[in-house]
Amino acid sequence: MRKDPWKLRKIASASLLLVAGIAYAETGTIRVDFGRNNGVDGAVTESPDGNGAYWNNLGLAEFDQPTGLAAVNLVETDGTPTPLAVTCSAGIWRSNGILNGGLLAPEETWLGDLAIASATQDYFFVETGSGGGGTGSLTISGLKPDRRYQFRFFGTRNTTDIRRSLYTVTAASGVQSQELQTSGSGSGSASYPNGNDDTILQFDGIQADSNGSVEVTLTVAEGAYAYLGLMEIVEGEEVPVIDGDVPADLATWVTQDGLDDPGQGAVLFVGSSSIRRWESVTRDFADYRVLQRGWGGSWLADMDTTIPHLVKPYQPSAIVMWAGTNDLSGGRTGEEVHEDFRTFLMLLRRELPEVPFLYLGVTRTPANDGTKDARLTANALIEATAETDPHTYFVDLPSIFEDLTTQELDDLYVDPIHLNRAGYAKWLEVVRPALEAVVDPNQPIYDGESLEREWVAGDRMLFDFGPDDVLELDGHDTASPDVRGHYWNNWYTLNGGVGINSGEHKRGIVTTDGSATGVRWVITGGYAVNGRRNGGLFGGNGPSEALLGDLAVETATEDYFYSTADDLDDGGSDDVPGGFMFSGLDPDFSYEFRIFATRETSDVRSTEYAIYGTERQAATLQTSGPSIGSNGTYAGNDDEVVVISGVRPDAYGQVFIDMLSVAGGFAYIGAMEVVVSAADAPPGLVTWRAAHFSEAELADAELEASLWGNGADPDGDGRSNLWEYATGTDPRSQEANPVTTEWADGTFRVRFPRNVEATDVVLGVEGSTDLVEWQTMTDVVEASEPPLEWRAVEISTDGESRQFLRLTVEEQP
Repeated sequence: MRKDPWKLRKIASASLLLVAGIAYAETGTIRVDFGRNNGVDGAVTESPDGNGAYWNNLGLAEFDQPTGLAAVNLVETDGTPTPLAVTCSAGIWRSNGILNGGLLAPEETWLGDLAIASATQDYFFVETGSGGGGTGSLTISGLKPDRRYQFRFFGTRNTTDIRRSLYTVTAASGVQSQELQTSGSGSGSASYPNGNDDTILQFDGIQADSNGSVEVTLTVAEGAYAYLGLMEIVEGEEVPVIDGDVPADLATWVTQDGLDDPGQGAVLFVGSSSIRRWESVTRDFADYRVLQRGWGGSWLADMDTTIPHLVKPYQPSAIVMWAGTNDLSGGRTGEEVHEDFRTFLMLLRRELPEVPFLYLGVTRTPANDGTKDARLTANALIEATAETDPHTYFVDLPSIFEDLTTQELDDLYVDPIHLNRAGYAKWLEVVRPALEAVVDPNQPIYDGESLEREWVAGDRMLFDFGPDDVLELDGHDTASPDVRGHYWNNWYTLNGGVGINSGEHKRGIVTTDGSATGVRWVITGGYAVNGRRNGGLFGGNGPSEALLGDLAVETATEDYFYSTADDLDDGGSDDVPGGFMFSGLDPDFSYEFRIFATRETSDVRSTEYAIYGTERQAATLQTSGPSIGSNGTYAGNDDEVVVISGVRPDAYGQVFIDMLSVAGGFAYIGAMEVVVSAADAPPGLVTWRAAHFSEAELADAELEASLWGNGADPDGDGRSNLWEYATGTDPRSQEANPVTTEWADGTFRVRFPRNVEATDVVLGVEGSTDLVEWQTMTDVVEASEPPLEWRAVEISTDGESRQFLRLTVEEQP
């Protein structure tokens, strides 16, 4: 856990709270002091305090604090009253303080404006003994349902016993939990080793229900006692009200959206497991902003719940839905599925009358021949209904599956109902053109403006993949700084055996010196997690710094994410696809990925890691098997790290990491280091020339016209170097012309590649009827294969005696 002083930065007349890459525009702050107010063990915090801030107090003079005890009309730090209240709503709350380990001399260095002795010297607590039950709840009421809030908690008790408290915030935005060591060795700073004096827990993105309520629960995690000394609530930005309770299937996304706002205007891919398992969807649509929200077993009727909790907040530029196949398999008729579609469409149009909605027709699978009649009925009725709405489109996936032979169909599936990678490629052939026909690519080219700091050669990021469970049975987060002074990035708190779904996301990634980066970490294929009880590397087996370098931190190597994907229809399960991506990387730098994974077992298991930036690079690591360890007996990897160097992010600042089991049915990742390499040569035409011509050739001015100049054609294929650069072809190899034309049914069509990294040239299409006057034509993206985009333009030849098209390329000044 990072132990930096809390900082407030003033910007103009508003304050901006900056922590872990999340900004809150403050409109009001409330502070509550919990404690025994008897003048001996504690006292109220007077207002204003030494910093001029007003406080609220909750606590009686007695040891036991009764259920129903409340502080109402809480005041903000400037003294403004509010309708907020905090109430002891459940559990056995007790209080102590000065005589029982309260923090008497808090330091502003660690706690900032919360370093007020009367607030830190006393506390509420719950206990497992003496009839305490080990848990207590507070209800915060009067919050604004259309605002996001930040909650911060401090607790301490100076004692040599190890004691940990679990704080849980339950809100309309979801459930968040964090654990804090309040007592015992390592809980505080060097000058206060047996009590917490330097760590405040922070919960971001909290949004109250429609009644304005949030519940805070304190639970004993270790050591029989849990503590709460003070709480701060910061009101943040205005957001749409969350309608009703968030369904469990959506809760994790909604919670994470509160922590890391994905913004509005993305393409929302939503539906059942075939959306969840589409591990390559963000890469297949790399030039679009994509939100992947699929959950297994869902029916079309379940999609209604996405309207208030996903669709309304996201305000998507388009919706792509796959749902209905589970309904039919579950016994619903084609007519009933159609009615569910009509209901969703009605709800959608109430909120977003014109958003393009692409429904993917229910296809044949190896398992659903028994529902063929119902499937055909549902598709026919849905297609007819879609035709009545100008912004709803039936995407005819079924037609490419219905006429396949049994073997051809089986070749597209990894099990009787789920596609393999070839199957998703078949989907892409239909879905991408359908989307492009209604929404242009909307992923912005990387410009670095969203960065919180500029990348520097030598920057590094460390990642710990694995659980951080309350009982500490399977794994832990890696604390920052570690023993070498490095800061780590951890996933959210979760227990071993729990799954991570596609589309989950996290911002606030830091470098090893603790600097924020603006990088977003998104799960694209889903994972399960495990660790200490299932073959992680810890204890007497390692890790060794001599073998693993800076990755040799036990909390990082003891646990892991894992996938079951091998893309084979072999009776196993590919239900956990395994993949993630990063955005916010600088395409002008290259990155080295160093990946460690292990799983101690006698089974031979190996993982392929494929990293996609401007190109695909891959490497394989054996994680498990008899005697593969460095000592010749350990049945897990303890000394090998996969290194993939020279990874260049795509033009949008994205890198995609795909994992595949190539032996043993499981793929693993435990820890990873990403190293930023020295900036490449300046991007653009100069760099391209340097890649294709030698220094001696470029230094020879006489060769400009014939070899390396813009107008030269060294390979004699009829295309100048400027053309070769703009279209991504090799100037020294006579390749086939990538520009293709087609004339059919009164339409003339031209298709061509564009090198998206060639940002210093303009490649376009112009049209004319007389070869004198030319007009710029609109082209569309048909496919993205970084660094190439395949674009096309079509014109109708009806009514014109002659028409001409030409491609133009011009170097930007």
